[in-house]
Parts: sequence; C-alpha cells; structure tokens
Amino acid sequence: MLKQSNITKCLKNIFLATASILIITFFTAQLMWDDGYEFQKPEMMQLTENATLLLEDGSFFPLQQEGNHFFYEKAQPGELLTIIMRLPEFQKTDMCLCVFSANQNIGVYVDGELREYYNDESYRLVGSYSASHFVKVPLEAADSKKEIRITYETSLEECAGILTCPMFSTEAGFIVWMFQSYF
Repeated sequence: MLKQSNITKCLKNIFLATASILIITFFTAQLMWDDGYEFQKPEMMQLTENATLLLEDGSFFPLQQEGNHFFYEKAQPGELLTIIMRLPEFQKTDMCLCVFSANQNIGVYVDGELREYYNDESYRLVGSYSASHFVKVPLEAADSKKEIRITYETSLEECAGILTCPMFSTEAGFIVWMFQSYF
C-alpha cells in the first residue's frame, strides 16, 4: 500500500472540511432564508358576466352562475343550448378560452366564426361514454371584446342543461391550473 504524505492528508482533510461546510451552508440557507419567491397561482377567469342562454326556438334567458356551472333545468337530451357572452379586453397573444365537456358536443364560435368543435362520439374508444375533455381555443389580440357563442349538446339526460362556465387564461396559465387542480 502506498503511504500518503502529510501534505496529501492535509489537502484531503481541507477538501472534506470545505465540502462539508458548503453542504451545511447550502441546506441551512434553503431551510432558513426566504428568497422572496412565491409560486403564483395562474390567473384563470371564469367568464360569467352578461351570460345569456339562447334556445333552439330563438328565445333568450339570462344565466346565473352556480359554482362552476350554469344550469337550465328544462333542457332535454339532444337539445342544442347556446351561451352568448363577450370576451374581456386583453392585449396578450397567448390567451385561450377553455370549456369543459362531460359527455357533450361543444362548439366554440368567436365573432360568428367556428374556432373549435368537439364531438363526443368521435373520441369514444369503446363504450357509450367518452372521458371528460377540455376544449381549448387559442385567441388572438384581435379577438378582444368580441362576442363568443358556446354550444352544448348531449344525448344523456343526466348531462342535459349542465353548462360549464368557460375559462379565460394564458395557455401556460391554463396548463398550470390544470395540474394544480387535478394532480
């Protein structure tokens, strides 16, 4: 076996002491010092203001929010229900509108233009029902304050008349909100 010289032993001890001090200092700083960083919750806005329900016969009804939903008790399976409202004013280009679908066909129109259509039957792998789904519609700054129409249609009596409030956020904010809410 090779004998270590006194200088090598001394350097080894200095290295171990320095590494130990650095590790202890690092963990102490992590536990004790506040760096001022606080994880921000994403800004998700439920669009509920001036929501109006349009029925197939052309009649209109004001909607009131109850939790995360609007409800229309007289809805029948297969009936097309349309929510009409306006987008808020925004300048960012990475905004999106998100609508939750639970066994419903969802259509999203911005200023009369169909932006996204989710057909529940198209996404069924097997069985009679599909999984719940978020319909995400990218928005442009030019869409600010424009009218949106969201159509809901279901063949299930249990889901008829349950209209989820659309959500408005940045695309990254929506993804962070989804992970915080569901995982």
